[in-house]
Amino acid sequence: MARNYIDNDTEFVARGSVSVDMILSDGSRVENLEPRRLFPVNYSEKYISLLDADGKEQAIIRDIAALSEQSAAVIRNSLSEYYIIPKITKVIQVYEKGSINRWTVMTDRGKCSFLIKTRYSDIKPFPDGRVLIRDSNDNRYEIPDVSKLDKHSMRELNSQI
Repeated sequence: MARNYIDNDTEFVARGSVSVDMILSDGSRVENLEPRRLFPVNYSEKYISLLDADGKEQAIIRDIAALSEQSAAVIRNSLSEYYIIPKITKVIQVYEKGSINRWTVMTDRGKCSFLIKTRYSDIKPFPDGRVLIRDSNDNRYEIPDVSKLDKHSMRELNSQI
């Protein structure tokens, strides 16, 4: 199957909070597509797959920046609605019991608690200071910059990485 890559002459309009319609240069319209990141960690604005209602890929956006301002805003908004990743601002407590750790944190969306089964594979520090955490329900959390955490949060985090 040949991949259909999107050029800058393709327009996107919002259909709902997550879905979009694609208007091709010839005026044809593909409706009800959902943008998904192929590389969500490393390339959040590149290689965006557009899936139809059956989950079949209809096209790929190589780079959101190549789209018109309006289309880029539609795609970014759709992705931000789909990929809600709370930002951890404070680590209140990490309680270890056997191989399961219970985290209580403050995020940009409020206080929450979650479980982590395997800290060595579910906590990923990156060279740029970010840390991604995946809980036992496959939810993601991000610490955008470890250096901005308070001392208590740093101690709790360092005991886990």
